[in-house]
Amino acid sequence: MRVLLITTPYKSRLYRRLIKQIPATMPFLGVAYLAAVLEKQAIPVKLLDAWGRALSFAEIEKEIQRFRPDIIGITCTATAFGVSVELAKKIKFCSPDIPIIFGGPYVSSISQETLRQIPWIDIVVVGEGEYTLLEIAQGRPLREIKGIVYRDNSTIVTNEPRPPVADLDALPFPARHFYNIKDYVRPFYEFHGKPFAPIITSRGCPFKCRFCASHIVGGRQVRLRSISSIVEEIDMLLEKYKVKFIVIADDAPVFTMDQKRLSEFCQAIAGKKFFWGAKARADSINKDNLAMLRDAGCRLLEIGCESGNPDILQEWEKGVSPEQIKEAFRLINQFGINSVAMFMLGAPEETEESIRRTMRFARQLGATYVIARILYPYPGTDAYHYLYEHQMLRLKSWEEIRNPKKGDTILLHPNLTTSELCLPEISFKKLVALQRIMHFLFYSDPRYIYRTLRKIKDWPTARRYLRLLWGVIRFCLKFGL
Repeated sequence: MRVLLITTPYKSRLYRRLIKQIPATMPFLGVAYLAAVLEKQAIPVKLLDAWGRALSFAEIEKEIQRFRPDIIGITCTATAFGVSVELAKKIKFCSPDIPIIFGGPYVSSISQETLRQIPWIDIVVVGEGEYTLLEIAQGRPLREIKGIVYRDNSTIVTNEPRPPVADLDALPFPARHFYNIKDYVRPFYEFHGKPFAPIITSRGCPFKCRFCASHIVGGRQVRLRSISSIVEEIDMLLEKYKVKFIVIADDAPVFTMDQKRLSEFCQAIAGKKFFWGAKARADSINKDNLAMLRDAGCRLLEIGCESGNPDILQEWEKGVSPEQIKEAFRLINQFGINSVAMFMLGAPEETEESIRRTMRFARQLGATYVIARILYPYPGTDAYHYLYEHQMLRLKSWEEIRNPKKGDTILLHPNLTTSELCLPEISFKKLVALQRIMHFLFYSDPRYIYRTLRKIKDWPTARRYLRLLWGVIRFCLKFGL
């Protein structure tokens, strides 16, 4: 069978024009793994990067006619689910006999509901999809394939779950040749060198943050790639794609938690000419691993802070305190490593005052960058169930969901509106306003400007900061930050 995999496009014509000037931020590695597994088994496959290339529906339809696939798989992110559904509908209208497959954490948790509500989807892959899609493409009867929910005439059939991939080293490297590396930009990474590329070194998340959907596909058990496999992929990226910065894009921030494995990795990449960054938990930061990270070329750490309020951190079951977060950033700054402090606004018990406390807390950390996002309630997470049960989620159909930053109203926060009617539009607009105020106050803080100017010692450094400033401006324009 011929398999066409499509990344979700942009629906808005204006947004497609914008994205051609402001590239997308990160290629989808998950779908690139799917393509790589199919290629390894000599199955004809094409990955159509409609997202990175900003293709219209009409352009996608032309590609379908040109490739003539037997199966179509569409990436399915929560924030663009409605666009994916609309694309599926258009494909079904033009090519009604081609089965359409959805997968990912979003539909994995609501697979039966997805098929009941949306007639244009034929199969939902639940969990990790590499070997599931391979068996579908090989023509195995659907009733025999683990890890899918599918239509059998008017009946929705749920098969036995498929265990997560146990040996990550057995997977081929992602099929990056389907992507144009120049279609993607991330100013925080490219400050240290471009082009950049993400890699995955583990799957599974052992943590229990109530808002996170990572465990829905990867499970709770952490599975690690061998250091030799990781280094082999890094060498390929350096040689074939001339990558200058590599970001470890694991779902869970476990990379810095195993001191022995971290030491082995740092020794294995010694002398290689690239910089890199990773996610880390605040409670995994200490002087020993920071020294290793710095000496091995780590130039950026992303820390999930979420809030400056102890009660909200406890509500999220984050497992860290504001004091631990402050200490982690103190040590990171001491070792001269750049940092991104990630925050999430809109917890069920959030108030305007709690958000303003988080704003003050963010400015105390001395982080290089701050990114504040609005809570997105993923199906299958504790946050989604809580919001739904307490009527804080305005939701008619998941098909209607879009990214909150694009203007849709999802969250209803009585604490963030003065209206007696508690209109969701009012509370959501308040959240967006507070998000923008938080970014403005951080980046306009004289202390932040002073810290940044002190780092500029020569013209090459000044030029990199100017490029970074322009990159941040474009990033903020794109995402409405």
